[in-house]
Amino acid sequence: MDKNKDDQSLAKELQRQLSGGVKLDAPRIKLTPMFAAHEATALGQARTERRETERHYNDLRQQEAELPVLEKETAAAENAQRRREQLNQAIDLHHAIQERKARAEEANSFPPDMHLLAGNEVTLLAAYLQEAFAAVAGAAAAIFAALWALWDERRTKGPSPSEEAKHSFTETDLAPPSEWTPTTVRERL
Repeated sequence: MDKNKDDQSLAKELQRQLSGGVKLDAPRIKLTPMFAAHEATALGQARTERRETERHYNDLRQQEAELPVLEKETAAAENAQRRREQLNQAIDLHHAIQERKARAEEANSFPPDMHLLAGNEVTLLAAYLQEAFAAVAGAAAAIFAALWALWDERRTKGPSPSEEAKHSFTETDLAPPSEWTPTTVRERL
C-alpha cells in the first residue's frame, strides 16, 4: 500500500509541478457573501464599460461610414466658395467696365479742343477776374471822384436855374465818397 500511496503522492506532486507549482484544487481566497457581492458589482461595471465601448465603436463605425458623404459635402462647399469669389470678381469687373464706359462717354461729351487745356485755367481765370475787378474798382473810384468834384463845384458856385430844376439834390442827399456804395450811387443817378 505504501507503493500506492507513494504513487498517489507522486502523481499529486507531478500535477502540482505541471500546473506551475500551484495547487489548483486548494482555493487561496476565502469565498464570502461580501466577496461575491463585490465581484458581482465589478462584473456589472465591466459589462457596462464593455457596452459603452461597443456603443462608442459603433458610433465611430457610423461616422466612418458617413465620412465619404462629408468629404463630398466639404468639396462641394469649397467649390461653391471658389465659385462665389469668381462671381464677385466678375461683378467687380463688370462694374469697372461700366464705370470706364461712363467715364469715356463723359470725356467724349467735352469739346474736341479739350486736349489743348494746360490745367492752369482756373489760376488764369482767377488772375483775369482779379484784374477785371481792379479795373472796375478803379473806374468806379474815378466816377465817384468826378461826381464828388462836380458836386463840390456846384456847391461852391451854386447850380444854374435849369440844372436846379433838373436835379433837386441837397447837401444832406450826398455823402462823401468814402461812404458811397454801388447801391447808393445807383439810387442817386
